[in-house]
Amino acid sequence: MLNLTSEELEKQFKESDVPTRLTILKAISEKTGTPTAMGESGIVLIIEAMGDSEWQGRKEAVSAMAKVKDNGDKGPIIQRLLDRIGKNDNVGRRNAAADLFVQWGKASVLPLLLNLNKVNEDTCKVVIDVLGDIRDPRAISPLLTDILGADSLPETSAGFADNLRSSALEAIGKIGPPEGVEQVIPFLKKGNPLITFSAIKALELMKSPLAVPHLIAISAEKMFKRAALEALGVISDIKALPCLL
Repeated sequence: MLNLTSEELEKQFKESDVPTRLTILKAISEKTGTPTAMGESGIVLIIEAMGDSEWQGRKEAVSAMAKVKDNGDKGPIIQRLLDRIGKNDNVGRRNAAADLFVQWGKASVLPLLLNLNKVNEDTCKVVIDVLGDIRDPRAISPLLTDILGADSLPETSAGFADNLRSSALEAIGKIGPPEGVEQVIPFLKKGNPLITFSAIKALELMKSPLAVPHLIAISAEKMFKRAALEALGVISDIKALPCLL
């Protein structure tokens, strides 16, 4: 079957029942090592299967693609998936792609960063969340510049821009290098409640004592008191004790 053209294989796959689709995917998975081993038709089929109507099909597709070992071969596949999910294709494929990128870990980071300010709003949100889950410090600077920068996201709707900035702050919190604390602190005072809450969450995730005086200060504001105190409790620094009692 893998000798068929990409179009023929995709058509046959779509017309097959669930057990047959799973059998095909498992057969490809057993041959997977590099995209070359899968062949173009195999890659096309797996990308299609990542949007399967059944979760078992999506899971098997991710499992097959996750076995690709050659880091140098992953960039083009990541690009193809970003292009595909950028068409608002389907939620299942979007989630499956995010799962795959996280499984590939550091090998996904550079291709994702190269697309950070090129993809549409929904795909950008996926990229940001994945970068946070991978937790590679290389993502900090691009997130600050391309998403959180004052002049970033010029073509993004105002509401969604705030959502992207919120996601970027929490991603930085997950990555959590010490220098990230200083980068996040200014966002406590941006005058936007969503951004302030996200900055508090980011500082909580980083668990750095450097954040304590800033969280104590923001806890004086009624709207943010509970979130700030929860963050201080997680950080568990002695300097926060009077504020927590």
